[in-house]
Amino acid sequence: MSSVKATKFTGNEKTIILKFGKGKIVVGEGTTAGAKIPSVIFSKCLTTEIGKEAEDEKCDLKNVIVAFEFHKIESVDVVIRQLNNIKKYFKK
Repeated sequence: MSSVKATKFTGNEKTIILKFGKGKIVVGEGTTAGAKIPSVIFSKCLTTEIGKEAEDEKCDLKNVIVAFEFHKIESVDVVIRQLNNIKKYFKK
């Protein structure tokens, strides 16, 4: 996995945009079925307080929207680095 510096994002009809900070997405750790590969999963959640642990019974983890499947620890580092990079937009 590598990173790219982009100034503008352009998607298409297949692009999935996860909107964070609205309280409707739950993020968790998991493994893909069968393979047991470590993953970060993103699922819809009816109600959850932003920044808090969600209650399992309020979130349908069977309908995962997106899963980040990691095969190498370096790939985890790339994602963490990019998330840290976008923090600067909130520090203004």
